Amino acid sequence: MIIRFYKSQSERHIKDYQAFLITMEAPENNGFEIIPPEPRAGDNVTIRGTSSAESVEIAMTFIRTVPVAGGKYKCRMPDTEVPERPNQLTVRAENVKDLKVRVKILLWMTRRARASDGVAEICESNVPSGKYDIRIEGNAADG
Repeated sequence: MIIRFYKSQSERHIKDYQAFLITMEAPENNGFEIIPPEPRAGDNVTIRGTSSAESVEIAMTFIRTVPVAGGKYKCRMPDTEVPERPNQLTVRAENVKDLKVRVKILLWMTRRARASDGVAEICESNVPSGKYDIRIEGNAADG
């Protein structure tokens, strides 16, 4: 998951959008098909195919642009599905001073990161599977 935040006046009022990219890595993959071929936000995505490997690594990247108000940004992503382990959840914010990610499945858990050169990132591996309420917020970079 990559979250980008923009602060210039012309970009403050952009509507939220969500796009995603799916990549697969295994040299033995034959005939993998992604349905629909160009998925959009809200689509259910099916990946079918065959491989000689026992497992195939699949990565999904979500990008969301959110407005900045009063020097702060925030967004909420309710009902975000995290797949079975092994998995990795990464939140990356650009053009920010800091990043706070709160996730809730039963109880709220919070992770924080300070930005370096305007980029802050939080990465967690082997997250328990389930539906999470995710809240992302922080201070936007100056300028």
